[in-house]
Amino acid sequence: MIQRDPSWTGQWVADRICQRDDVKNVHLLRPQILQIARVDWEPFIAATLASAAVDRATVEGLATVGPEVDIFVNVPKESIWTGDAIAAVEENKAAFGGMADLHRAITEMTPSQYVNPEFGFVERGLRQHTNVSGLRRLYDRKYAIERPGLADVSVVLLNEYELTADHVRTARDRYGVFDSILITNPNGRSTGAADAAADSMGARIYKWGELLGRLNRT
Repeated sequence: MIQRDPSWTGQWVADRICQRDDVKNVHLLRPQILQIARVDWEPFIAATLASAAVDRATVEGLATVGPEVDIFVNVPKESIWTGDAIAAVEENKAAFGGMADLHRAITEMTPSQYVNPEFGFVERGLRQHTNVSGLRRLYDRKYAIERPGLADVSVVLLNEYELTADHVRTARDRYGVFDSILITNPNGRSTGAADAAADSMGARIYKWGELLGRLNRT
């Protein structure tokens, strides 16, 4: 589904969301720019992408081609957002995500303020931790957790029910070196092979409470 020419994405997205009961109509303003009119809330603007790895230049290019964008939507499921791209989205006072995020944003009064609930929960909890002085977002699912007087902790978020060694190795290929993996699925668990794969990379796998405890240690 990832293609070099992303101009197909606008109509592709429009065809899918116009079937929703809470969407009155969708206007294709540009090949990648949609105006979405809703039953209960004001219309908003979505920009569509088809990138394996969304970068700042892609976001900035779309931000300047038409009306003010409320949400940037990357269509391919197997893709990532770089930290620079996310920073560019925030500078444009917009939201970002994939198709599932667009569907959720449609139900919100202000789509530009939408935050993926998985990321929102983790970020809020980390910022409230007494031993966390800051967060740097390196990718959509990778953060550097800054701690006063201690080394940063680099963590990748994986929302799997059963975390396997392949999930761990795929995360390494996508996000580079990290020392921690957080299973964000509340019912998730890691296999023995996943634990061994993480250990071979110098990383550990944690559930939410375990990660919070890890942040108190050197």
